[in-house]
Amino acid sequence: MSGFIRFVMISCIAFTISFAFYLFFSYLSIFPTLDNQMGLNILLISLTITILMFAKKQFPINHPIISRLLELGIVIFVLLIAGIFFQLFPLIWRNALFVCLSGFLTYIGVMVVAYIGNLLSAQEINSVIAKKKRRMTDE
Repeated sequence: MSGFIRFVMISCIAFTISFAFYLFFSYLSIFPTLDNQMGLNILLISLTITILMFAKKQFPINHPIISRLLELGIVIFVLLIAGIFFQLFPLIWRNALFVCLSGFLTYIGVMVVAYIGNLLSAQEINSVIAKKKRRMTDE
């Protein structure tokens, strides 16, 4: 899968998870009610994060922990800046904490889904290789 297509897929997953978290926090009256404008804002936020993640990948960062922390920093930064810019929520510590929590949980969710996707792809590739080896030994 090409790098760009992978990022589009991850963006869709992130949007879905973010949307679900927003709905949940809205249901608990922590965030305002979800409407069309808010859905569009969540989409723009997800796309912005995806673009910044894609840009980050253009710079080689060899240390996995630093790379993941930078990615998480991008997520939190964009969420907070977008929250201020779009006036998505009253900027008080409680809301900022829930925004950071939902960003963190969304990031973890996306990483888990991406890991499972990579694992399934690896199993499929290994299965094809094993079949080719069996055919070669049968001949």
